[in-house]
Amino acid sequence: MKRTRLEESTCPVARSLDIIGDWWSLLIVRDARYGVAVDILVAYLTDEAGIRAT
Repeated sequence: MKRTRLEESTCPVARSLDIIGDWWSLLIVRDARYGVAVDILVAYLTDEAGIRAT
């Protein structure tokens, strides 16, 4: 598998991992973490504030 360079990425985590090495596994963890945070925010806005997510 050819490695994709992430040095031009806007994400500081991606750029750091490009330098460090084992970038793909931590990027998956990062995406999973931010995905959970978004789900929690959507649930809060829907239930508590009455705002419907699109």
